[in-house]
Amino acid sequence: MVLVEGVLMSTIGGCLGILFASLFLFYQSISIGNEGLILAFTPSITVVVTGICVSLSLGLLAGIYPALLVGKHSITESLRTA
Repeated sequence: MVLVEGVLMSTIGGCLGILFASLFLFYQSISIGNEGLILAFTPSITVVVTGICVSLSLGLLAGIYPALLVGKHSITESLRTA
């Protein structure tokens, strides 16, 4: 349950970040120019998929340790002490 919560929270956060970044780039285009080379930032599907995969993997990695700690204790024991 702890692991699912970590993955779910990171996925929601990653999706919101991708959504807000895409909306920002849609309404306000950004480009950087230097010595005749112009680099324009545009959202693409590969960036979206990579962002979701990174947020899923980070949520999984960040949720493993707390899930292992919770798994070592009995649920009834934890509820009695709380």
